[in-house]
Amino acid sequence: AQDLPGAGKPIVHLGDMNTPDQFIIGQLYQIALEQQGYTVALTRNISSPGERVAGLKAGTLDLYPEYLGEWNSWIAHLNRRFPSLRASFRAGSTYARRHGFDLLPPTPYSYTSCVAVLAQYAAANHVYSIGQLAKGAPIVFGAPATFQSQNDGLSALQHGYHLHPFYVQTILDTLQYWWLSTGNVQAAYCTTTDPLLNGPKFVELADPKHVFGYGNVVPVTTPRVLREEGPVFART
Repeated sequence: AQDLPGAGKPIVHLGDMNTPDQFIIGQLYQIALEQQGYTVALTRNISSPGERVAGLKAGTLDLYPEYLGEWNSWIAHLNRRFPSLRASFRAGSTYARRHGFDLLPPTPYSYTSCVAVLAQYAAANHVYSIGQLAKGAPIVFGAPATFQSQNDGLSALQHGYHLHPFYVQTILDTLQYWWLSTGNVQAAYCTTTDPLLNGPKFVELADPKHVFGYGNVVPVTTPRVLREEGPVFART
């Protein structure tokens, strides 16, 4: 163990945010780093963007997994669409470097908003993308109040796909699949990591224009941590 690259390096103060997938990601990073000999102290539930940034600046936090879209929107305040993952990452990285942070390369794992319909509705109406939904029959769209007001929410669907629902039904964030199942809404706001989208009953509509951005996880750290922990740390 003493021959591993992380042996003798400073303790890595790792954090994750307050969602089930973040708990899994945090543990995966902890296991991977410990396999390289690093000593890791894992902190759960670093919820607010301000808390995460303050921890990095103060040195009480060395690394945490962030969603690229949330970094660009809530921390860098880059409220615009990007044509590609590469462009989105480049913009986020530029902001990070200017403010004393480092974004490590994006992982394949991604979390964003999405639009879902019943599989039965998709088959009957030949709707498998948001563009097809916008060109189809008038719909009732279910969404929480926050999704209706945020820049990358309902307005992004209207500008990107000209999706103008016949009626927008305000629903609780946890009940969209119940509303879809009852037929009271034909489409609803969901997120790409919702477990129910992995089954046969619901269909996540394709978003080829990426109006919801790129939600790939990017590890956030600082130049100081990269220097102290060495190149194996960043690669891991």
